[in-house]
Amino acid sequence: MGTMWLRMLSASQKQSPYTLSECGEYLLRESGGDKCVDANKAFLYGVIEKGLHSTPYDVERGALRAIGDLFRAEGGRADAVKNYIYNVPGRITVNGTEYEITDMDVEVSMAFYLRDMYLSEKMSEAAGR
Repeated sequence: MGTMWLRMLSASQKQSPYTLSECGEYLLRESGGDKCVDANKAFLYGVIEKGLHSTPYDVERGALRAIGDLFRAEGGRADAVKNYIYNVPGRITVNGTEYEITDMDVEVSMAFYLRDMYLSEKMSEAAGR
């Protein structure tokens, strides 16, 4: 799967690396995606670490995969976020700007949050060695 589709989402903006847009930050908070990632950190890190991730790009791809796995996991780990996605309208307004959103906007917001948390922790661990 290529990354071109990431540029088309309201939640992300390419700044090398991709970052969350104002809309993405809003969706992450409003959907509870940040809390969901925090609550499932061990599961998500396990998915990221299953592959060989030698670069931040690899971690980003692993984080996207991990969020997909979380949404499919048994036990309702992401049910609150899935309910938000199901019920949110296709257009939202954030600070006076209207955005067209899809379910992928919420998932990408969560993945970038996870990526940044994972990289920050792993860099801190490496610096402490």
